[in-house]
Amino acid sequence: MSSMITMGHSGCLYNMDAVDTVTLERDRYGTPAKLTFSVINDVNLAVEEGALIEFVFHDDRVFRGYVFKTKSDADKIEVTAYDQLRYLKNKDSFDYKNIKLNRLVELIAQKYGLRTGALVDTGYVIPARKERDSTLIDIISTAISLTLTNSNRLYILRDNYGEIVLEDIESLRSGIVLNNAIPNFTIESSIDDKTYNVIEVKSNDETIKPTVAKDDASIKKWGVLKYVDGSLKEGENPNAKAKALLALYNHRTRSFSASDLPGDVSIVGGSSLAVMVNIGSEAIKQYMVVDSVKHSFTGDLHVMSLKLLGGI
Repeated sequence: MSSMITMGHSGCLYNMDAVDTVTLERDRYGTPAKLTFSVINDVNLAVEEGALIEFVFHDDRVFRGYVFKTKSDADKIEVTAYDQLRYLKNKDSFDYKNIKLNRLVELIAQKYGLRTGALVDTGYVIPARKERDSTLIDIISTAISLTLTNSNRLYILRDNYGEIVLEDIESLRSGIVLNNAIPNFTIESSIDDKTYNVIEVKSNDETIKPTVAKDDASIKKWGVLKYVDGSLKEGENPNAKAKALLALYNHRTRSFSASDLPGDVSIVGGSSLAVMVNIGSEAIKQYMVVDSVKHSFTGDLHVMSLKLLGGI
């Protein structure tokens, strides 16, 4: 059997045959993996919210999550399941001091009963934070951003078949190369989103004097594109933070989209792939990061659609 969907409910396990296509969507930031599929509407099959769902394809353990939504008609039941990151939409308040990103993830997971796997040591110690009535994913995302600006290391949070893991993005580099031989792709270049050449960092309560970093060359070329970061805390180096953010944002961005590619279940949000393509005057020869991926499984066939991002 090429694929198998298993549902666990009330201590029992049920194997279900999907009707048509099973889709799995994964993003890079802040959203849970989403599995959607349909099964025959059988009076003996009750698909209820909260039921455990596991999806295996060609012996690869692809997804483990929980039913959050169903839609039924006379013939079939459409099921939507999410992995554990869905529970990071909960809101809470956290005060923490002198801990690393990986420890923060561990504390939040323990409080909410979420299973964790490997949480890589992120190195940078966050001095102090007071988070009030924020979603758990926003609290973690802030810590990811602080770690990035102070260590120049980017970390990806995801659910790996029922275990929340934290990984250095460099460890997610794939051997896949995308070139002009692939069937359907587009390139987009932009300074309209997440491109800034003037960075101002300050504290939210304005107790720390604002610090500005800028690039005169790109200001002359593109005009002023300003970003204000109000998250500066006592003990942080404002000059280093402003320069790090300028290095991060002071470039145009490119997105690369491709569809109907041969599927690879190892490709997740945050994976990086080599892109070597040309369209007229546009050319890309670099690694780009998967911003979103949609896997589609139909019988033995597995294809995927990708959106990748990269700056130049």
